[in-house]
Amino acid sequence: MGDTSPEAAAQLDALMAQRSGSDRVRMACEMFDLARALAVAAIRAEEPTISDADLRVRLFERLYGGDFSEEKRARIPRFAMTNGTTPANVLMPSCHLQATEPP
Repeated sequence: MGDTSPEAAAQLDALMAQRSGSDRVRMACEMFDLARALAVAAIRAEEPTISDADLRVRLFERLYGGDFSEEKRARIPRFAMTNGTTPANVLMPSCHLQATEPP
């Protein structure tokens, strides 16, 4: 998406560069966790009785489906179910980090 002016982007880059690496990682994880929570809420609103396994597959498809060809995307749920698993940890929080700086 390109809706940010070059001046605003440069200002944001400068502000982010002032943050520590662990702060930037923490912020990215928090944003991803929020995006995932919103996606889960939307899927549950569409299908209130969806099983956890089907929810994990739908969430995986919503978040990562565009990264796969149509053929591979069609195999993901079948692979997950035949292996007794679903795409790993897609409902779990992504970051369990302790944001600390080295001494």
